[in-house]
Amino acid sequence: MAFRLRWPTQFNLITQHFLARPEVYREFFYTGFDGNRHRLPGHEGIDFHATDGSKIFACADGEVVRVSLDEHKPPKDFPYGNQIRLKHITPEGEFESVYAHLMRVLVSVGDQVRAGEEIALADNTGNSEGSHLHLTLKKRGASLRGETIFMNDVIDPSPFLDPFVGTTPLIRRDSVIFVADLTIPDGTVMPPGNVFDKTWRVRNNGESTWTRDYQLAFSSGERMGAPDSPLPATVQPGEFIDLTVRLTAPLTPGRYRSTWRLSNDASRFFGQTVFAEIRVEG
Repeated sequence: MAFRLRWPTQFNLITQHFLARPEVYREFFYTGFDGNRHRLPGHEGIDFHATDGSKIFACADGEVVRVSLDEHKPPKDFPYGNQIRLKHITPEGEFESVYAHLMRVLVSVGDQVRAGEEIALADNTGNSEGSHLHLTLKKRGASLRGETIFMNDVIDPSPFLDPFVGTTPLIRRDSVIFVADLTIPDGTVMPPGNVFDKTWRVRNNGESTWTRDYQLAFSSGERMGAPDSPLPATVQPGEFIDLTVRLTAPLTPGRYRSTWRLSNDASRFFGQTVFAEIRVEG
């Protein structure tokens, strides 16, 4: 078998294998080449451990045929989030590798890349509960030939995957998932200069304990006068915490969003963002 896939992350850990958890994935539907909707028979790729901002490498020589920046689109409609697709022409046929849930894309459509070349940074954009790399492999014509139980030519990457080669130690995984807005629903109307407390409930769904050296930090949009602030308590994996910032509505009428993100004790952002969105009138 000449076509091979290089290990695509810095970490020697697979967190979910191909066809895993069929009882979960059969709840998801997708449209096949035949135009019909199909249930997923299981996990349609391999999930690799990859911390926020860690390097993602091309699995094989190929051409960048698609870059989608879907971070801010509905996760159920765009489950891969930010993604890259590479086309690989080989004696065995034409393959396509898909790299999903990315933080930052470092290549453009039309680029020729080599196996092992850094193409992106990891994150958990799209329908994801924690930072990792999802890798899907397709082989043109595989579904029509009956080589796979999936539609759209999705095949198992495992037989093509070379072992991990590297010395990067497995480090703790910081991850957070948004649970609920507890105050100030999106679109709340406020007078100019109004001071208000925005509170979110989140869950530590990673592998590390959040200490008071972790912070809720401003990420983008309008800061609205709130400072970065340390966490009010230590949070173990699986635990919930309510996070509050005191914001001041801008003086100019309009629609405003203030986006915040957790950062760890190394001052690195991780996990999902939270935001306050208001309309200033009057």
